[in-house]
Amino acid sequence: MQEYQPEWPAESSEFHDFLRSQEHVTERPDDIRERRLCVSWLVKACCEYGFSPATSGLAVKYFDVVMHVSRRSPGASAKELTFKQLIMKIGSSAVDTKKFQESQVCELVCIICISLAAKKLEPKDKAPFLGDFDENFTFQELRSMEAAVLGILNWKLGYSTPHDYIHFWVGRAEWGVDRKKTIMLCNEAIKVCTVEADFANPRSAGIFGAGAMLWAYYAQGLPTAKLENEFTSIMGVEEEDDLHTAAEQIGSCLRISYPHAFKPRRAGSPTNVIDVPNMVAFSDDMATAQGVKRPKPEQFTPYHKLAVANRAAAPRSPALKAQKKNMDDIRPSTLEVMSNSTATY
Repeated sequence: MQEYQPEWPAESSEFHDFLRSQEHVTERPDDIRERRLCVSWLVKACCEYGFSPATSGLAVKYFDVVMHVSRRSPGASAKELTFKQLIMKIGSSAVDTKKFQESQVCELVCIICISLAAKKLEPKDKAPFLGDFDENFTFQELRSMEAAVLGILNWKLGYSTPHDYIHFWVGRAEWGVDRKKTIMLCNEAIKVCTVEADFANPRSAGIFGAGAMLWAYYAQGLPTAKLENEFTSIMGVEEEDDLHTAAEQIGSCLRISYPHAFKPRRAGSPTNVIDVPNMVAFSDDMATAQGVKRPKPEQFTPYHKLAVANRAAAPRSPALKAQKKNMDDIRPSTLEVMSNSTATY
């Protein structure tokens, strides 16, 4: 019997489509603060175990999918269950939740995500056994939770991560690009930004990976025209705005370490009139940094008082000034009579 050999896409565009087909469609996380804490712990734990950045990225992907699927189950929406209640619901199918606190059950879920990612990507001599994580949990509890997480994932473990796209784009980089340094910069960008909820949307893996590649070019001071042409030819013109937005967000997250790599494209649309001067360079007489100047009070001065002020400020010859003084001594001005009189009809 002939052994089955998987057929890999031959063309670059086909392989990119293959990676896109392996992404799991998720929505913006409902528990942003809790996700940040859990993902930060996942990334730190993978680093301490000595796992590759790709393993860390896959573990985060498993966690996001587990939380997304669990949130969409009946009676588990954000309005019905808090994050802690949801975690206990996930753990109740595998362990006795009365023995553990919510933080411990959450740690157990994260450990299983790391273990599955390591089994898939790490070498056999480096990949841990499930029993290696038995410091706070028994082997039976670990195995039961692993079965529960695999059930939520529908036993699908082949998800694309931003790291897969990094290697795809680095392989297409032009001659003269330091590929090793580019990969190192991309891994740093992914590690820092993966905790942000903005990078956990349906197109996070493909757009995140391409955006990290573009940012790495900025960080090295490399020209990006050819790279952007590659993006357009494979990803399509419709992805261009999302790609540059991702690169801008990455640059903002790493702005302290790499200020020269922050390349904002344009200012956003103003939400109200007061925001306009903060985004457009008006002259000083029109606006200030705090907002548009309010109309001056003298613009609403009654007409007769404004006329008197204008006449007083207007330059006059000595002869006219003397004539005006003689007239003022004889009678009040017509405007003063108008202001003190009452019209009758």
